Amino acid sequence: MPNTALEQLVSQLTLNELASKSNRSVEQIVSFAFAGTTTTSPRNGTANNRPNGAEATRVATKRAPATSEVDTRSAAGRKAFEASVYRAVADAPGKISASQIRDQLGGTALQIRAALNRLIEDGRVNYEGKARGTRYSLA
Repeated sequence: MPNTALEQLVSQLTLNELASKSNRSVEQIVSFAFAGTTTTSPRNGTANNRPNGAEATRVATKRAPATSEVDTRSAAGRKAFEASVYRAVADAPGKISASQIRDQLGGTALQIRAALNRLIEDGRVNYEGKARGTRYSLA
């Protein structure tokens, strides 16, 4: 049950509405809510420390722009993005991580994983490792 007027107001907003009104991304809001992170303000580039209890704050890493540059809503868009992901794996000097691919191409982590999973299912890409340690190479 919300205690303050601010909590009551926020509890009535969807996550997208809250992100829009606060000039933050949904990712930043979720990160703050669950981990208490340090993020960069979209307005002036200054750090906003948001500690979570006694935990030390983490600094959000700067990533390539998300979904605005990557269209995976259509079949043609997914194919084009999948081809870009394949080229990134092929052009890598060795094994490459999903975050390195994301840094090169943009998109979201989900878009990268979906494209990589399709490439793995097609037998064009191999993987080894688990979670953040997963690395990809050509089959």
